[in-house]
Amino acid sequence: MDWIAYSGPSTEDVDSILARLAESCRFSVDTETVSLKDKRCIGIGIGMSPGEAFYFFVRPNRAPRLPWLLSLISDPNRTKVYHNATFDLEVLDKLALELGLPPPDDTNIADTSLMARVQGLQGSLKGLAQELLGLDIQEVSDILEPRKTMLDVDPMTVAAKCVADCKATVALDNYFADL
Repeated sequence: MDWIAYSGPSTEDVDSILARLAESCRFSVDTETVSLKDKRCIGIGIGMSPGEAFYFFVRPNRAPRLPWLLSLISDPNRTKVYHNATFDLEVLDKLALELGLPPPDDTNIADTSLMARVQGLQGSLKGLAQELLGLDIQEVSDILEPRKTMLDVDPMTVAAKCVADCKATVALDNYFADL
């Protein structure tokens, strides 16, 4: 098993879809962690469009292509779009250090939470996606029981949440680019 989840319209095999990602110069990135306090990465999402995203498992099972993915995220020639980049970059820095890989690029980035603030808007990714795009996505609190961690949640549920966040981040990036 490749330990990659995909959500989108393509019927291509994983290698073909990832080849398209390798050619992409702008994509969204989101991380899922054990908890807000325990920032060990359990997965990384990549959004290619408002309708297409991937999730690479990190814990408890690691996607074999994780080093390849982190090389894309560390490439300063690609624009990485985050929602709350500070959090995700900290998580990715720790993961890269843990794996002995180059840190994520923090120079060629965009942040939809900052784009929203510049427009006088505030809110979570869920709130902005709902208000501006009519999208209904989940927050961690929607899938996580009290006193549990994300490692206690079904991995495919975590993956589905993350890919939805990635798609919403791409859609918000597109929305703000059109203003």
